[in-house]
Amino acid sequence: AGKGGVYMYHSRKAAGTTLRVALQAAAKSLKVPFWETEGISLPDEVGEFLVTKGVLTATTLRPPIERVMSLYWYEHVAWWNRPMGNMKVVPTELPKQTRNLSSWIDTWRDDAGGGVLVQPKMADSLSSFKTKYVWKNPFTVYVEVENYYVKWLSGWKGPGQVGEADWEKAKNRLLEFDVVLFSTDLRDPASLRLVGESLGNPKLVPDHVPERLKQDDSMKQRLQRLVVDQKDLRTGENITSTLAAISAWDVKLMSFARSMTDARLSAASFLPNLSSLDMGGEASECYAGGVRLPPQLQKSIGLFQP
Repeated sequence: AGKGGVYMYHSRKAAGTTLRVALQAAAKSLKVPFWETEGISLPDEVGEFLVTKGVLTATTLRPPIERVMSLYWYEHVAWWNRPMGNMKVVPTELPKQTRNLSSWIDTWRDDAGGGVLVQPKMADSLSSFKTKYVWKNPFTVYVEVENYYVKWLSGWKGPGQVGEADWEKAKNRLLEFDVVLFSTDLRDPASLRLVGESLGNPKLVPDHVPERLKQDDSMKQRLQRLVVDQKDLRTGENITSTLAAISAWDVKLMSFARSMTDARLSAASFLPNLSSLDMGGEASECYAGGVRLPPQLQKSIGLFQP
């Protein structure tokens, strides 16, 4: 058994499943645990985990508008158009539950101010679906159309919009990840080989990781009218313009992440060599096969082993 562990934060609809396949293969070869978090924002105590010696940490990013569009097709359209999980059924008409893109985005947008002065017990009386949802499900970022990356990196609890302080916190948290890849990187065999090479063995990560599509192109083509010429229900502007505006902090974070990753690549320090790292530190306990973490820390971070 090896020493250490591999952890990824699964960014939804940002090639997270593809990264999982690659890192699970590496963890299996190294005989160390593989952990994952998805759907919640990371609390402050995650910092002690991210810097645990011997734990490789990774995540992915995707341009915000692309990610939201993909989330819409998968989380909403595909959900209602795949009755009982039948992936062979391709609809020609929409069930009544399916909303067009503008309506779906309007439902999941944050309210300005977010009702932050309203007590949780009053959530049922609030007019905004999103505000009610977040009051009842704090730290949840499973369906987010607005500054998703800043939210999960900054420990956003909601409700309400993020700001500069959240962006600064998200930026600093991102720096603690050993690996920050972009969705396009995971479609590139050379990038995947680089991951393996940086772990000490090019064969640890397969050259080609097939993308696991959650819905087929045929359905998108038939239902494309859902997204054509959609207007913001609040302003009347084109919906893509709205998405760009409400994702401004994520766009800024993407630019920072690209510069950070490029600098790491040019410095040949893209990844640490996991096999050469020792375990240690107060947050972990050495044992054959990996790193033990306190149960409360595992719970707060939402760690699971897929």
